[in-house]
Amino acid sequence: MSYVIVVDDDEMLAGMLCDLLAAKGHTAAHYRTAELLRQRMMFRRPDAVLLERSVADGSGMEALADIRSDPRLAGIPVIMMMAGHEQSALLAALRAGASDYMTKPFLPAELLARVDGVLAARAAIGGQGGPA
Repeated sequence: MSYVIVVDDDEMLAGMLCDLLAAKGHTAAHYRTAELLRQRMMFRRPDAVLLERSVADGSGMEALADIRSDPRLAGIPVIMMMAGHEQSALLAALRAGASDYMTKPFLPAELLARVDGVLAARAAIGGQGGPA
């Protein structure tokens, strides 16, 4: 069973994502802000993070940079979630170290496939190293 953190300030969407992940056998926790993500990751290291690009307290991109710059957290897969299909935003997320991205709205099957994909890639390399 994996532990996935969902960071999104949309309570309804985050609840749906956590329920969907739980139905697939994952344990999921929701945090509204990138700051809460930073605090919680020090207590319980997640297996993956679903991170909204623009959360309420600032940039999800800054949180991604924090994760990638911390040697204790750098190997955690991060899937960025974004509204719209702005190519420059997608490329910026990938260049900053996002393991994958999803544009909203997305289908539940896509979410599960992407989470399973980054977790499988991480397991294949032994859960070590840089971005999956």
